[in-house]
Amino acid sequence: MDISEAHVLGLFLRTFLYGVYFTVFLHCLRWLFFVDEGWKLRPTVNRTMLTITLLVFAFTTVNIWIWHQLALSAIRGQAIPDYRLLLASNGLERATTLMIDAMLVYRCWIVYYTSWRAIFFPLILLLSNVAIFIISFAYATTTGDLNMRLAEAFYSCNIAINLYATSAIIYQILRVTKRSSRSSDFYEICRILAECGLPYMCTSVFALTVTIIATETYLFPTACALVRAYSSSTVNGIAFNCILIRVGRYRADRDT
Repeated sequence: MDISEAHVLGLFLRTFLYGVYFTVFLHCLRWLFFVDEGWKLRPTVNRTMLTITLLVFAFTTVNIWIWHQLALSAIRGQAIPDYRLLLASNGLERATTLMIDAMLVYRCWIVYYTSWRAIFFPLILLLSNVAIFIISFAYATTTGDLNMRLAEAFYSCNIAINLYATSAIIYQILRVTKRSSRSSDFYEICRILAECGLPYMCTSVFALTVTIIATETYLFPTACALVRAYSSSTVNGIAFNCILIRVGRYRADRDT
């Protein structure tokens, strides 16, 4: 598979995923703006979740345009793609990952009754990833190249945050459920985390794997195009919106 074919395949996969994402995004807005039962507007909207949702949508939409331009360049025979577009796409995807990780750490903080000790480890990893993101961007703009070692560190921290925060949330819910004897709530919330968090986790693992093998020169062009097509902010955005939707539906079912 040459570079133009890889870009076309990547664009096809990303466009398909964006169609799924856009549908889920519209559904997510329903649970953010309207009450759980019916179509009455909420008296107050969770501005934090709304802001993150809209930012993820904006970043994902810009990314689909960037990859459209990259695919057109490859089809026209441009051997070297516009590096500025690659840098922008990479930055948008990692910024999306940081926002979703921050939301996950925030959820963990709330579940543990705003205990800073409970989120100390994932918070350190999150701040480390912010530093890696800044260093990577500075390195890329000055050298004109992406540092794969920094990318490996970024995705490794991302996976660790996901594993720790999800496990900590489930553990805390299990403790509370044992005291309240509401096991159905525990299993329902665990199912939500599994259904929506698994795609996000798989995307991160896939991204780390491809980043590692991309250090091989002969694998880099095709692998890079495919990881940007599949392991991207699009899948992460779908997982993020699905969590909000499933939590909203769970509240509605519980109150009926």
